[in-house]
Amino acid sequence: MITLKWCIVGVAMLSSLAEGGDSMVCGKQSIREVLKKDTKDISEKTWNDISSTAEKAVKDMAALVEKTNQELLSLEAAAAAKKGESSPSSLTPEESKGLIEQAFKSGGTFPSAEKASLYDCGYGEAAFEEENFDEIAGWYDTAAPVFETVAKAELSGKGKAVQRTAFESACKALLPGMTCEEMCGELANVAVKNSATEGNAMGGPTYDELMVMVGQKRADLERAENDHKECVDSVATISGLHAQFTQASDVLTKQKSTCNRTNRMLRMTQMKLRRKKMEFEAAKVEDKKAQDELREAIALQDEALAMKEMAAENLRQWEAHMAALMKAIDEQTKIVRQTAEALRAADAASAAVSDFKDKLSTALSGLVAYYDEAVKQPLRAMGIREEVNIEDRFPTPSETVAAGNLRKGLDATKEFCDKNKGKLAKLPEIEADGVKLTSICDSQNWDVVASEVDGAVSARRQSSVANLKLVQQKVKTYTGSLPTKTMVR
Repeated sequence: MITLKWCIVGVAMLSSLAEGGDSMVCGKQSIREVLKKDTKDISEKTWNDISSTAEKAVKDMAALVEKTNQELLSLEAAAAAKKGESSPSSLTPEESKGLIEQAFKSGGTFPSAEKASLYDCGYGEAAFEEENFDEIAGWYDTAAPVFETVAKAELSGKGKAVQRTAFESACKALLPGMTCEEMCGELANVAVKNSATEGNAMGGPTYDELMVMVGQKRADLERAENDHKECVDSVATISGLHAQFTQASDVLTKQKSTCNRTNRMLRMTQMKLRRKKMEFEAAKVEDKKAQDELREAIALQDEALAMKEMAAENLRQWEAHMAALMKAIDEQTKIVRQTAEALRAADAASAAVSDFKDKLSTALSGLVAYYDEAVKQPLRAMGIREEVNIEDRFPTPSETVAAGNLRKGLDATKEFCDKNKGKLAKLPEIEADGVKLTSICDSQNWDVVASEVDGAVSARRQSSVANLKLVQQKVKTYTGSLPTKTMVR
């Protein structure tokens, strides 16, 4: 509650400073315009410029009262100096976004603006779901130091001035999110700290004002004295305002940073609490699973006891079965002895059959060799082997050079008939095998003729392939079995 209270007090103090009246500006529009800005955009350097400007005005007015005759030369010199003064250019919203993205690319913090926005600068739901959640959250604290390195080179180093409100608005547009809004405030502190500042005396007479004053060098002395007194009072007011601003700004900056850190720690605690709840629920599930397994083990123990009793009964039955089996073995021994005597008689007959098989195997092997030499070897010599794909040996008829030449010839004939149609009509009737030449040109569709030729050639090709495949069957390796002694037996 104390931290929140000081946050509110700091904002209220700074808000009240923006209502300064004309009595604080030594009659100069430039100072009043600066004081009407958002107090976040008034840097320490600006306050110093305001103070130095007001003090210069007091000295100028005193000199005006004491040395009226020197005013013309002094104002002319001031006008010449004012004409040559320059101001730093303001940082645009797009340049602000580019500066933040450049800091992310330099490493040591969020890898990109997209990732920072996705993770709500380290404290969003998406960051909580990542395994390296603690590392992602730590990127929040490293963002400002990394950004300060870039800001020093790109702001004060290149004459770029920063307005806090404009920079924060651009940052929030680039990085939406509650935590990112806090980080944008800290980045704005760094940007303002490294902002390029004017070297001009703010609130002093402008070039146009100086030129008017040159023409009014003999102004009323009484008015000059009144202006001098008013400006002296304004200097005192500005000094007090500066002190209030410095104190309030420090309080607000520190308390806002404390507020942000407290909010982040609160969100961190909430997320950790959620994780603990999830772990607790998982533990409950495991505990229930363990209880179920215990109940199942007890049931299995009862079942095992029943099975033990059943096994004892089975053992008794097995012992009785073994006794009967030994008796049966004795009987089978007698049968085996009788069977061995019968087999010895069969062996004698088998020897005669084996000799017959040897003679038959020799004859069949000669038959296979005879077919190989008389049929298969000549076919292989002609290139018709078992592994050859007959289809691949024949090209597609329509894709051959001859087919292309045929189409070109038919196209030339068609072109000739089309070009000479009128000329042929005037010639005497010329016949070839009883058909008139003009009739041949008029009655033929040459594209159909080409297709018919393709069809006829393709049919002949398929017929040849089919015949050769039948021949190829003759050279296939014999995969049957030759008679062996074992087979004969």
